[in-house]
Amino acid sequence: MNDPKPLHPTMASSLPIYVSHGEGNWGGRVTSTNLTFKNFQGLSRCGAKHNAFALNPMGSDKIPPHFFANCKFENSDDVGFGFIMKPPLKWANIKDCGNFPCTAPTNTIFVFTGTSYSGNTISGAWKDFTMVPDDLTVGGSYPGCVHKPDMQAYLCKTRHVGLMQFENLDDDAWDRAVQPVFILNEENGFNNTVNAMMDHIWDAFYTGQRRMARFPAQIYTDWDYTVEFSGTPPKKMRFNLDARVGAVKIKIPYPVAGSI
Repeated sequence: MNDPKPLHPTMASSLPIYVSHGEGNWGGRVTSTNLTFKNFQGLSRCGAKHNAFALNPMGSDKIPPHFFANCKFENSDDVGFGFIMKPPLKWANIKDCGNFPCTAPTNTIFVFTGTSYSGNTISGAWKDFTMVPDDLTVGGSYPGCVHKPDMQAYLCKTRHVGLMQFENLDDDAWDRAVQPVFILNEENGFNNTVNAMMDHIWDAFYTGQRRMARFPAQIYTDWDYTVEFSGTPPKKMRFNLDARVGAVKIKIPYPVAGSI
């Protein structure tokens, strides 16, 4: 992400280090191999949440895809395995995200391959699977998924999930709102509604009323999608798909030139 806090803070204003006052970057992924996670049982001795996986509470714009290979879980149950937060409603205001919260938390993917377990472990544990948020019209449309309410997630016996990113590159991209953007596959009941990034520009006591029109969105690969913009579709865009398996075809309906 842009404008992060220093990893070695030297003053109180640099805490907490996970706070950012800048937009999510275009690229970036997390790849981890041969890790062991021990004794994640949901709550710490003091009653706080104790999860192997959770989200940055300030991650409004983009959380990069996470890929885990040959990792082992020892005594980690359904409650302790992970917890995917919902986008806070307080983000839904004119100075931050507009009419509805920014959507990075709902577009998070954790992909696991070659996973092993011992001791008390999550129910229905698989060697290869993907964890995604439990949005009914997104992860709920994927095949082979089990709902885990304690995690606010679906565990899906598939690797066909990736993070697609697209961005408005027109000259007025920061000033012209095209969100919400609807990514649709009607055949499978898929509807991922994504927001632009948070307004991080401050001028004295006011935000800049300008937002980056960059959209990270989780999708199931090997499906075809229609991308519908709430405003006039940008003339110039770039797309990227970060996935381990599969590909997608995207159709954008334009009001004048048909579909591209």
